[in-house]
Amino acid sequence: GDYKNSKIIGQLYFSHMAKVYPEYFFMTVSPGGIHSHDGKGTGFSQGGMFPLDKALKHVPWLFSSLQITQDLDIGTSRLIDGCLVGETKWETGSMILSPPPFWGAKGDPVDNRPLVSYLKDEELAKKVYEKVNEYNKSWIATAS
Repeated sequence: GDYKNSKIIGQLYFSHMAKVYPEYFFMTVSPGGIHSHDGKGTGFSQGGMFPLDKALKHVPWLFSSLQITQDLDIGTSRLIDGCLVGETKWETGSMILSPPPFWGAKGDPVDNRPLVSYLKDEELAKKVYEKVNEYNKSWIATAS
């Protein structure tokens, strides 16, 4: 759906930005699926209207029980490692998240670009970059 597509668009955009602006470091990082010690997750399940609010109330606990999420400190360390030591640990344009089968939810992070055909497609990344810039220009023009 929309969430997955927005992550793909963002990754492809910044992957191409790394080529356009090699003097800067670009990277997308997923903290992974996070559960908190109180069993409530990180907030995505706290809102919504009935019946979604009732159904989502149990999702963090269920995911934690199935061991497909990780502690908040592990997710935080991914972001800190990516932001503070990213240039020495990862290549510019990297997409850092857990590999299959959990796709970012849990496990040691890796650069997922080589694992997924569309993420390593440089022509697609260029097209996404152009479309996002086109959209941004039209949005700026109408917002002024």
